[in-house]
Amino acid sequence: RNREPMEIATTTTYGGFFKLSGSDLYTVRLAIRRDGEPRPIVLDFKYDHRR
Repeated sequence: RNREPMEIATTTTYGGFFKLSGSDLYTVRLAIRRDGEPRPIVLDFKYDHRR
């Protein structure tokens, strides 16, 4: 869980790395929390790691 800020194209962003343990179809869920917002923004991404 690496959430270090980084600058890309004059914009500050956050990123991280994680390991996918095997060939499978994954759903990656991001929950983004912003100051002052009552609920996080949740995004799901499908990733096919079977090939």
